[in-house]
Amino acid sequence: MSDNITDITKKFKITGNFNLIYSNKIKTFLCSRIVPNMLVDRILEWASSIDANEYCVVCGNQTHIEFEVIERLLKGNVPVILVLSTRAPETFQEEVEKALSENRILIFSQPDDEKISTVTSQYRNELMFELANDGIVVGFCSRGGNLAQQTMFRDDVTYLTDYKMLDESADYDLWKKSFQASDNSMITLQAKTVRGVTNYVSLTKAFRRQGSGEVEYQTINFLERDLKQLYSFLGQAVDAIEIQEMTHRNRSSQKNGIDYKSESGDRMPWDD
Repeated sequence: MSDNITDITKKFKITGNFNLIYSNKIKTFLCSRIVPNMLVDRILEWASSIDANEYCVVCGNQTHIEFEVIERLLKGNVPVILVLSTRAPETFQEEVEKALSENRILIFSQPDDEKISTVTSQYRNELMFELANDGIVVGFCSRGGNLAQQTMFRDDVTYLTDYKMLDESADYDLWKKSFQASDNSMITLQAKTVRGVTNYVSLTKAFRRQGSGEVEYQTINFLERDLKQLYSFLGQAVDAIEIQEMTHRNRSSQKNGIDYKSESGDRMPWDD
């Protein structure tokens, strides 16, 4: 084990079988945070194909695809080194607890007194790269992303999938939820990607036109870089509505001779 690995491991809380870092063949699995649905099966097939008698796999748990890969590896009895950029939970999921009891997993987590920051994430990434003595496997790499920059000049990287496998003109759903609104229209919110490069959120309202009964769709798209601003404005709009409703209730109560106060008994903003 190199001196660099020794120095990095000292920054973590260690749980499980530490001897796994001396395994002859250790592969590190990395993946972009967002993976198009059509490529997920290829990644999970790789996880299921790993020989438990030959390899040990290093993985994180920050994304949904990482959780699924860990689950496949543990079910196949593959030794796993789990590297967390957060503190360890009080209890792990059943498969992890089982692997701990059978000495098939090593977990690096942040010390209980360590403040979680970009520095701790950097330590996590450094350790995952250093432990890979048999190469790095990238599940999916978004073009121009951080992972692409970190791996582009390495000669020990295998890419299971990439954006070139996607239809250049097609959109792919990453997440989708729908609900029926109070006016009986159907509201659908989708997180989508174009070739894993351009990510956006689509908001669609579907309703029947009066008279003809034909279904009409109204859609608005928001690029990923605009979502934080949109989220901020939505929060402000909800706050404004709640204040208006509280003001209306207070005025109605005063008309009826009721002294309206907050549940805590504090004065309300409009009392000043």
